[in-house]
Amino acid sequence: MTDRSRSLAVCVASTSALVSLVIGTALAARWLLFRFAVSSAWREHAILWGLSLVAAIGGFLLFAHTSWAWVDWRRGWRVRWIAADRYAYQEIGDSGRFRSLEIRYEPLEPRYAPPCRITVPGVDDWTAMTPAWAHGRRDTILQRLRRWGGREGWNAPVTFVPAAAGPCDEYA
Repeated sequence: MTDRSRSLAVCVASTSALVSLVIGTALAARWLLFRFAVSSAWREHAILWGLSLVAAIGGFLLFAHTSWAWVDWRRGWRVRWIAADRYAYQEIGDSGRFRSLEIRYEPLEPRYAPPCRITVPGVDDWTAMTPAWAHGRRDTILQRLRRWGGREGWNAPVTFVPAAAGPCDEYA
């Protein structure tokens, strides 16, 4: 199974889990109310509010995960956190497998969609410091990183800083 197929499977599974959670909590509430039918209104309210809370919180978290999984699958690229300020720009190659390039990301303010600094190889060092699949694709990759660093529609300022010359930083 290719990474692209695996990504689609994650999208379908997340969507199924989201639908199952909503339907399952509704059915559980109905069953509990019939099973433990009581004359006390506060018990009925406790059952309904408790299951509604589970559905709302779980549904929100599953929806967030599901929507980003579909976005990543549709675009064919993503940026994943590795550790501290290290991230991996990943895209699906012709073989259907992810190929990766390590970058450094530094937010410049402690808020959502902050101005940021992304460290990537400079124009002159790009070929020497990147894997073969990235050669000749610098502009496309930087455009995608600007979109990601700017938080997809928030248009936060993104500054690219050239990395020091050295070996290729590839994260597989």
